[in-house]
Amino acid sequence: MLINKNTLESLEEKDVLKIVEKFTQTGIDVLSADFGFMFWKRENQDTYQLVYTSPKTPYTPSLPRKRGYNYKASLGRIPYFISNPKRDLLPYMKSLVIIPIFYKSHQYGNIVLCFNKKRVFVSEEEPLIMTLSNSAAQVLTIHKNNKKTERDSVKLLKQKEEFFNIVSHELKTPVTTIKGFSQLLGNKIQKTDTQTRFFLDKIDTQTDKLVRLINSLLEVSRLENGKLEFKKCNFELSALVKRVVEDLNIAIASHTISYSNTSKFWISGDDDRMEDVVTNLITNAAKYSPSGSKIKVSVREKSGLAHVEIEDFGFGILEKDHQKVFGRFFRSKISNKENLPGLGLGLYISNAIIKYHSGTLDFKTKKVGMGSIFYFSLPYSGHKINT
Repeated sequence: MLINKNTLESLEEKDVLKIVEKFTQTGIDVLSADFGFMFWKRENQDTYQLVYTSPKTPYTPSLPRKRGYNYKASLGRIPYFISNPKRDLLPYMKSLVIIPIFYKSHQYGNIVLCFNKKRVFVSEEEPLIMTLSNSAAQVLTIHKNNKKTERDSVKLLKQKEEFFNIVSHELKTPVTTIKGFSQLLGNKIQKTDTQTRFFLDKIDTQTDKLVRLINSLLEVSRLENGKLEFKKCNFELSALVKRVVEDLNIAIASHTISYSNTSKFWISGDDDRMEDVVTNLITNAAKYSPSGSKIKVSVREKSGLAHVEIEDFGFGILEKDHQKVFGRFFRSKISNKENLPGLGLGLYISNAIIKYHSGTLDFKTKKVGMGSIFYFSLPYSGHKINT
């Protein structure tokens, strides 16, 4: 049935005027009318505006007058058939039907279908016209609700961004103050006061962690609002990875991090962001593997791409969690059970950074309890240099 087909197609439309056009044209086709148009009822007003006329409309329809045909149709809320139109309409039509479009108490407007010859409307046509009216009303209501949902979503995103910005600012100020005073006290105490020095180092370490958490929340907010900034430069990937491994071998004394590479790859992108990705993947490997175990990092070419792998020998990832790993705020049961730190944002942000560089980030679990391999591949620019 043509009405059902066009109703389904109209559900895909984003423009309300396209929906109006489609249902007016459907009415013309179904009733074999010669032309048609639609009057849209203004919100919270008793007036109308002409929003669509079909291509063969021979004149510019006048806006509905009070106590005229359109108002009578709207008052009755059922199709209004006119086989003997008023004299001023006779040059353009000999019959017409006015179809009010209502959803519950809300009126969207009236579709007017016109005929060049006098037409007698039969009772069997009324259910068909009512189907057209109801279908148009339902599609317009769905469109209206979707638009409201979109507006509400934009408003919520804006409020969330403002919340993150305010909270991060309010948190950063006292954290910076605490860190500053702890460093000041550290400079004033005697070197022999090892206990106080120990406590101040703990304060310093924990404030650094808090700063990283605040920055992660800000990064997610910027990412979701399309405001995550990237600089553009050319950098050599294997040297970047090697530098991170060397730094983390000092910072993560509990693990031995090995590094190997077979080639050098020049990458076009943001080297600072890429360093964040490698740091996150290696620190995750250390976090989810036993103290004293190895972490293997390698850089090589694979399938024409620069390929970086970080292998650990830790807990691994449960199969039921595989689809959630790169989700926002995801924390595995192991994280909660072992009371491991973090908000579950690192992989979410890292995945976005790799995508920006036209790459892919993925993982494979050897077996639960035997560790995981996280890896990413990137297109490289310039020439590959074998080492």
